[in-house]
Amino acid sequence: MNRFNLLPPAVLAAVLSLVIGCSDSSGPSALTVSAQNAEAIAAEGMGAVDMLEGMSELVEGFTDVLENPSAQTVVPCDSGEMSLYVSDVNEPGVFSSGDYATLSFNQCIMNIGEQAMTLSGSLTITAVTVEGAEPGPFTVEVSAEFDRLVVAFFGATMIIDGGFTLELSSADGETLSAIVSGEYFSFTAQIANQAYSGWLKDFRQERTLNTTTGAYLLDHDATVYNSQLGGTVTFDTSVSFAGVAPGDPETGSITATGAEGATVTLNATGAGTVEILIDADADGVDETTINTTWDVLNNS
Repeated sequence: MNRFNLLPPAVLAAVLSLVIGCSDSSGPSALTVSAQNAEAIAAEGMGAVDMLEGMSELVEGFTDVLENPSAQTVVPCDSGEMSLYVSDVNEPGVFSSGDYATLSFNQCIMNIGEQAMTLSGSLTITAVTVEGAEPGPFTVEVSAEFDRLVVAFFGATMIIDGGFTLELSSADGETLSAIVSGEYFSFTAQIANQAYSGWLKDFRQERTLNTTTGAYLLDHDATVYNSQLGGTVTFDTSVSFAGVAPGDPETGSITATGAEGATVTLNATGAGTVEILIDADADGVDETTINTTWDVLNNS
């Protein structure tokens, strides 16, 4: 499957770019916005984009087993174990609505290039809608549920819980669309001697990609908590981000809203640059402007 890939295939590296956290969605309050934390807030928003994209690509890769229900393996473990249960509920051997697969991992080590990824726990993927066939038109919608899926990669360990719905479609076989949405998705992370935990609420990400030109559009909305920042922030895309894969967006705008309506707005201004506008007193007037680059934000 793996039809949709805006970024290079470092799927879990994208997830690790967002180390956010608190597993209690009712606890933290809205973050107080200031010129001092504006860049960190902007980086947080783009880290959430990468995280959802990375996890949706992970699910998309494992969805292959639903398209071939008779398959006994998906990606073999170089060591450890992976078990697979497939329920082919409708036409035998045909990928159809209601089919589901549960993948259970026990210290399953997969060598990915020069890196090794270790998986434990389980992931269940269920086909919600299956219409048409590739190259198009087609629509495939699956739900993904993570049950304490432990992922160790690039020297970090994460525990993932919750789930989302992933819809993939194409009207012409050239322009692909992916929509990731859900109510709650949480994880903890251990990096070196530091532990983090985090969640996204009420999230929705829409991506389109022209497979011929590489041109893409991206919209992202979510409420996120970050233990490093100390409060929740709600992100809303006002102008779709646009660029050419695998590059950063050249245009587009996303606004983060914190406590008492204060905002941080991130504008893509082309040539690898971004503009960050801060309205800390929520009067509708931006008091501070920070000019920086995608490279800086991506490595924050």
